[in-house]
Amino acid sequence: MSIFFAIFYTAFVGTVLAVLLRHHKAEAAIFVSVAVGCLILYMLLPQIQDTIEIFNQLSSTAGLDNSWLPAVYKICGVAFIGEWGIQLCKDAGEGAIAAKLELGTKLTILILCLPVINQLLELVTKLL
Repeated sequence: MSIFFAIFYTAFVGTVLAVLLRHHKAEAAIFVSVAVGCLILYMLLPQIQDTIEIFNQLSSTAGLDNSWLPAVYKICGVAFIGEWGIQLCKDAGEGAIAAKLELGTKLTILILCLPVINQLLELVTKLL
């Protein structure tokens, strides 16, 4: 729970700085936004690592094939980083670029899902 408050305070201070800078130098506010986003992502890295370890443990405890987990991790990473980039583009007032990034993110996720869907279909056909 303490990580939540650390992230909240970081986001709050970053927002105040960005708002204050936006009135004087709009381009500096974008850099503050990027820096705060990177700092928050860095603060979340231990929780992300813990989550990955928990998924690995759950998968091995359940006796599941772990070959699909890297694909799931990549899909989650693409989704999170894509969303971060989309919001960054929107904050900079570049809605058109954000829309293209959103489309690219969705297509990348679809491509990364194909091996998982293939394994799922193979499993279903074996059960039938």
